Amino acid sequence: MSPYERTVSDTEYRQARSDVMSYYTQIQNGDHESGKPSDPYEGMTVSQLRELYAEKSEDYEGGAGFGRQAAELMRIDTLIQQQSNNTKGDE
Repeated sequence: MSPYERTVSDTEYRQARSDVMSYYTQIQNGDHESGKPSDPYEGMTVSQLRELYAEKSEDYEGGAGFGRQAAELMRIDTLIQQQSNNTKGDE
């Protein structure tokens, strides 16, 4: 048997190559999804979000250096509004 002699048919070779590319794509997509940061507010109800907003707004002092806290408060407020609008549409 020469080193370049194949023991598989062209159809089997194409199918195996297609399978490898499919697995590669699935792994890449899985790696991308696992690399995304999780949403700490996912699954929270409107009332839970409102309580969290109240707690965080009490701790917020404002001014320079509090940009992250302000951004987090805005994110929570946006989620509250989105969920409130979604529940109004369901009624």
